[in-house]
Amino acid sequence: MEPTFRESFMVQIGFELDEFQLCAMDLIDKGESVLVAAPTGSGKTIVGQYAIQRVLAAGSRAFYTTPLKALSNQKYVEFCSAFGTGSVGLLTGDNSIRPDAPVVVMTTEVLRNMLYAGSRDLDRLDVVVLDEVHYLQNPYRGAVWEEVIIHLPQTVGLVCLSATVSNAEEFATWMKTVRGSMEAVIEERRPVVLNHLYAFGDKRSGLAEIIPTFIDHRPNPDGAAYDAPWLSDQIFRRRSRPRAFTPSRADVIRLMMAESMIPVIYFIFSRNGCDEAVRELLQTGLKLTSQTERRAIREIVAERTKNLDEEDLDVLGFDHWLAALEAGVASHHAGMVPPFREAVEACFERSLVKVVFATETLSLGINMPARSVVIEKLTKFNGEKHDILSAGEYTQLAGRAGRRGIDDVGYCVVLWSAATTFEQAASLASTRSYPITSSFRPNYNMASNLIKGFEPDTVRHLLNLSFAQFRSDSEVVETEAELARLRRRLDETKREAECGFGDIFRYLVLKSAKAEVVITEPRSKPGLKLESLRPGDVLAVDGGGGRRMALGVVLSTGVRSNGNIKVSMVSGSSKIHRLTVAHAERCELIGSIALPRPYVPSDPNFQRKLSQLLTPFASPQYSLEEPRLPKGKQSRPVRNRELAELEQNLSECADFKSHLSSARRAERLEYRILELSSRVRSKLESLAIQFDRVTEVLDNLGYVQNWELTPKGERLSRLYTESDLLCSLALEEGLCDELGPESLAALLSVFTYEARPQFRGQPDLPTKSVASRFNRVKEIRRGLVEMEAKARLPLSREPDPGFARMAFRWCQGGSLNDVIAGERLPAGDFVRNMKQLLDLLRQVSEVAPSDKVRRSARQASQKMFRGVVAASSQVYFDLEPPDDDDPGVVEDIGLDPTGSYD
Repeated sequence: MEPTFRESFMVQIGFELDEFQLCAMDLIDKGESVLVAAPTGSGKTIVGQYAIQRVLAAGSRAFYTTPLKALSNQKYVEFCSAFGTGSVGLLTGDNSIRPDAPVVVMTTEVLRNMLYAGSRDLDRLDVVVLDEVHYLQNPYRGAVWEEVIIHLPQTVGLVCLSATVSNAEEFATWMKTVRGSMEAVIEERRPVVLNHLYAFGDKRSGLAEIIPTFIDHRPNPDGAAYDAPWLSDQIFRRRSRPRAFTPSRADVIRLMMAESMIPVIYFIFSRNGCDEAVRELLQTGLKLTSQTERRAIREIVAERTKNLDEEDLDVLGFDHWLAALEAGVASHHAGMVPPFREAVEACFERSLVKVVFATETLSLGINMPARSVVIEKLTKFNGEKHDILSAGEYTQLAGRAGRRGIDDVGYCVVLWSAATTFEQAASLASTRSYPITSSFRPNYNMASNLIKGFEPDTVRHLLNLSFAQFRSDSEVVETEAELARLRRRLDETKREAECGFGDIFRYLVLKSAKAEVVITEPRSKPGLKLESLRPGDVLAVDGGGGRRMALGVVLSTGVRSNGNIKVSMVSGSSKIHRLTVAHAERCELIGSIALPRPYVPSDPNFQRKLSQLLTPFASPQYSLEEPRLPKGKQSRPVRNRELAELEQNLSECADFKSHLSSARRAERLEYRILELSSRVRSKLESLAIQFDRVTEVLDNLGYVQNWELTPKGERLSRLYTESDLLCSLALEEGLCDELGPESLAALLSVFTYEARPQFRGQPDLPTKSVASRFNRVKEIRRGLVEMEAKARLPLSREPDPGFARMAFRWCQGGSLNDVIAGERLPAGDFVRNMKQLLDLLRQVSEVAPSDKVRRSARQASQKMFRGVVAASSQVYFDLEPPDDDDPGVVEDIGLDPTGSYD
């Protein structure tokens, strides 16, 4: 008997799976989307791999997204081994390798940009695996995950992989509400037991000691006795001498070696601290590797650094770094160039390096499990002050301890500190509250893409579907999801009601008018009386012919000298209409809005603001189009003649009764939609309000007009950078015109670079031309900030010229040593910032208004993608070379940015 797909997969895996993995695979077999929330190292990726393999067997496509380029590269290499090199592609801002492959690994931003662009690569897409989906709460990039979840076609299955979070059920409920299919599979048990320990130096003995943080699941009663006395609640103890001290890093490592607790990741929240720790251990003469291991280390290093020339290696301190690696010790942080970091990762993964001193950036995604982790301090500097770690941050760091299939126990060691207590350490170790929160907020690029792709009512609907809105008001999201389903049913029902012999909906309008009965409940009330209207009342005007009703808002009312009522109405395009009694039967009152202050109905600006307030009322039933008001009242005989003609024509249709039944169902659906839409509008729509404010800024600057993108608005929609609008304003004003590649790179760097606090200063700009244009950028930013402040929006960050001189020199062809000498910027930061600048240059080469600027941007990106920058984009195989003569070499492409460069 031929084995089933599941049986074949289990044989391929070669080990027994856990219950949560099998449960998730069962749901995938049923066609469900799934959220898998499980601890680090528990094997979540197996679930994603299973979903991908099912898709491959069916002949469809799968995407696997990650938050980091480095993680994408790592998964690409893994999948080449699992599925065959020819079946796997890679798409990041640096690499384009087989983008048409059945399985494509990419950063999440690449998929978001595909969705906005309506890419044809989505046509055969069957499943998307979102790895590290809890990254959704990242304040800078997290919104991208929500955009993908909301915009991805519902026909595409989702497999979301997350760290253990305390609100996984809530997160899954949101996704199920938005997408219609999503089940949560939650595993809280770690695959390897984790022991929490507390290390300190005992002043009496002068030796380092380790004690368990918990005894019988309760905080160790001896732990608090070692707290710094000045932290005590008892005043009389605060002048006592401390009993403990922070043990040296070398002493901690020796103690852990004696207890067989290495390999270890030693977390220090300082790059300099990591490098200093390596030097400290080397000075002790400690060697943790054998001769065979040192030979293997040199082979890995040779492979990872083969694209760096000797001069660059000297600048990067290669000899010292290699000596530490061969001793089994290394640091790992964002200040290192990627080839060095990746070599450390490869060596540690093979247990060749035994001790890695790392910053917290290592805690996300990269596959570097250890037997133990050490957390040197429970506080870290946030740019302004030292804050204690959150429970989530502690969980991420501690999660590295314990290698599945190798260790029976993992260890997390917290060191004594004069700034924190034992109780705080025990509390963090026992806390299980780590909720996913939302960072979703409309920005200029998002707004331009939403305006380009959707009608106003659909945009508000999409904003209300966000996880941010769900957490603040789950009812709004549920209602919006119900509205989406009703609107789909309404579209289907209207199609069923279509008749080739006449307009069935017009027939119902005329029929109801003859019987003095209206179609929907708002019209079942007596005819609209003009004298009852007040400024701010929102009207829907029936234009006839089955068209959507047009919106208007009452501007002013009064009484003429002959006693007739006069009413002025503003349409959705700010035009003024005079309503008469003859128009009353075509209008219905559907709501009201608060008038802008001061009330100046004759002021065009007031009229425009009032018109903009109609946007929330737009829906499939009500449009912002210009109302078609008849010049006079249509007489009853005319209506009767039209009705008679329609009845005669429709009577010839054999399916008339079926069409009529569908039309009446459509009426009921329209009423239900109206009712639910009113309910949504009555709730606080904070995201929609912020979106309106963003749109107002874009409108005032000429990027949007009557819900249409202007040419420069279209260009903004393709500009993905934090300073998107400011950069666009500079391009549109011509500040980049007539600049050579070097000067253009220098000027554009002010939009991508943001100095770390210790590197801030007043750098010289490379040329007078760049300096004068930069000063103009600052003036533009001041004007933009004034508009944002009035609109109560977050202010656009200030452009930073700190990278301009380095960008200029690198584009000129300067060596790494010449470019960064005296700049106080670590080589790793140089590479990361250069990659961000390259992404912007590639975009500008596509969207700049000027042909010359586009050409200059292309030349700059070609000149700058070299040396250590190009080497840092290389994909390395730690397995056998690919079998199709495609080693995964970098191809310089113009993809939109991926947002992450670590």
